[in-house]
Amino acid sequence: PSTEATLQKDLERILNKRTALVIAHRLATIEKSDKILVLKGGSLIEEGNTVAHALKDEHIPSPASKFVNETFNEIKDAPTHVLASAFTFGREEIIPELFTSIIKKISNNNKKSLRTFIYYLNRHITMDGDTHSQVAYKMMKQLCGDNNDKWMQSIDIAKKMLVARCQFWDGIYEAIQSSNQ
Repeated sequence: PSTEATLQKDLERILNKRTALVIAHRLATIEKSDKILVLKGGSLIEEGNTVAHALKDEHIPSPASKFVNETFNEIKDAPTHVLASAFTFGREEIIPELFTSIIKKISNNNKKSLRTFIYYLNRHITMDGDTHSQVAYKMMKQLCGDNNDKWMQSIDIAKKMLVARCQFWDGIYEAIQSSNQ
């Protein structure tokens, strides 16, 4: 199986001097694209030449745009162990617990109308908790080994990403609260 780095290299090689439509879950996959389109509900809501430009659309919640931009700024030229740490300890470790608490708080009255959202949360709980986190921990051990400097750099970025993620979720919470008023 390809790592993200080898996938990026393979994509660059395959797409050289070609036009292609790439649908991506990870922004890193499209970072070097000539043009980025953002779709919502099948409609084009923004287009740009960089991820930062594409995220300026008014339909993209400010906390999400800020979080993605901060993340990309931190990892842009980072060594592999720092990049891996940003996602391992800033995501894989906390998402299952966070999403489990959200599902518990959704009232029974809303469960039917939020069925797709609950499915999305459950999928992340399973994937991040059962699969991704275990593989990510092994990856971090391989990348850092016995190198204390690499571990300290990994811890530093993990802390930054956790703060950024908290700010993201606080922003989402504030947006929900203001829409309920």
